[in-house]
Amino acid sequence: EKVDLVRWYRTIARPLWHSEAHIVVPVRQAKAFQETYPKEQYHAESYGNLMVNAFAAKRGLTASLDWFFGPVAFLSDKAPHWLEYQGTAWDAQMVPILHAYLKEGAKILGVEIDYRHSPLMKAQEDGDTVFGEKRLMQLNLLGPALKKE
Repeated sequence: EKVDLVRWYRTIARPLWHSEAHIVVPVRQAKAFQETYPKEQYHAESYGNLMVNAFAAKRGLTASLDWFFGPVAFLSDKAPHWLEYQGTAWDAQMVPILHAYLKEGAKILGVEIDYRHSPLMKAQEDGDTVFGEKRLMQLNLLGPALKKE
């Protein structure tokens, strides 16, 4: 799905290699995000990121992260946060980041990349109400999952 991501693996992993972070979350560059994603996805995920960043900031995690992008890189000793989390959907990629921060003070870093989403995927999803409903479901699932933290 995220074919262009492979161009950015060194940029994403560099803070881990240089001991600058325990967990790295790629952050989509704003212009490319808006131009290359379906409108509904861009707006839903932008709002979702605002919501989750505000929630995380109340718990001391002030890094502005792109929670809804999906990819994340971490040091191997942080893997138990993902392996032990009982979530079954999108929460299973996001909540472990917060767990690592809250439980052991993991250093979390957002790294901006100029990721370009597939034009084929944008064309397929743009204006499709099925995908719009999926975005709403993602937003509604996360609130309760985060409140448990």
